Amino acid sequence: MKKYLNIITLALSITGLSSCLKDDKANLTPDNSPAVVEFSSSNVELPASSTGSNYALFVRTFERGPEMDVPFDVNYTGGAAAPQDIKVTIGVKAAAIQEYVAERLSKDHITLTGFTELPSNLYTLPTDVVIKKGERKTTIHVKFNSAGINNFSLKYILPLSITAADGATVSGNFGTILAQLGVKNAYDGIYDLTGTITRYNNGTTNPDNSLGGTYPTNPPLTSAVTTIGATQNTFQLFWRDGSGIAGIDGLNLAVDPATNLVTVTTNPATVLANTPGEVNKYDPATKTFKLHFTWGATNKRIANITLKYNRVR
Repeated sequence: MKKYLNIITLALSITGLSSCLKDDKANLTPDNSPAVVEFSSSNVELPASSTGSNYALFVRTFERGPEMDVPFDVNYTGGAAAPQDIKVTIGVKAAAIQEYVAERLSKDHITLTGFTELPSNLYTLPTDVVIKKGERKTTIHVKFNSAGINNFSLKYILPLSITAADGATVSGNFGTILAQLGVKNAYDGIYDLTGTITRYNNGTTNPDNSLGGTYPTNPPLTSAVTTIGATQNTFQLFWRDGSGIAGIDGLNLAVDPATNLVTVTTNPATVLANTPGEVNKYDPATKTFKLHFTWGATNKRIANITLKYNRVR
């Protein structure tokens, strides 16, 4: 089950998603799809919603700005391109938000909090677009005022809906999608990961040097630090060889903006501890995290790492 806060890396261009959520959100070839008009996605931006959801949820975050461009592709699916110009009317379906929340509670037993409709003064939306004759898609451009987002506890949802498509059928599955639009905090980005990670196989003896050791520096591994609050971010940690680490899901960084001291947590919180006697801190001048934490009772794991800002996520 996918968590709506974990998204893998966001693409601003959307192309060719399956017209049926029951197909595990995998793309279908046009020849195997019914001829319908729908919002679409590519493999690099799969929905954050669970398989079988009535609405697909996409999560995107942006730098602060008064008019950020948010494109969404609209496809004409089927074995042939559009036989004539198709005017597609775009609107919003506010009821879809609470329908989605209720569905997640009923089907997945997950209570979603903070879901609220994006205020209309924070975006502009074209009323219609045209899929030209002989073409398969067009793009709508939503203008999003991300500078107006200040409450990080809320998940602002834009429920986009295709309300009409002249001479064509609107998809029953992807005729409406939920776009969660947020703003990146000051710590968000792709960071270079260096330092050391130790993996013991027996208490604090017998280190496993196949996975533990000193991280490479030329080139370094990179870690995505992703906004989940005004001063909180998730981040990715790897073994020395770049492989994933199990058992420490939900790694979070919480920065105290007054002191720049950092607390590292995971879920459940009892799994991981900040190393006693060490200082976890963020340096805003160099955009660098210095982190020291441990986890594991029987087999100890120790991370002494540096995250240095590399580029925009």
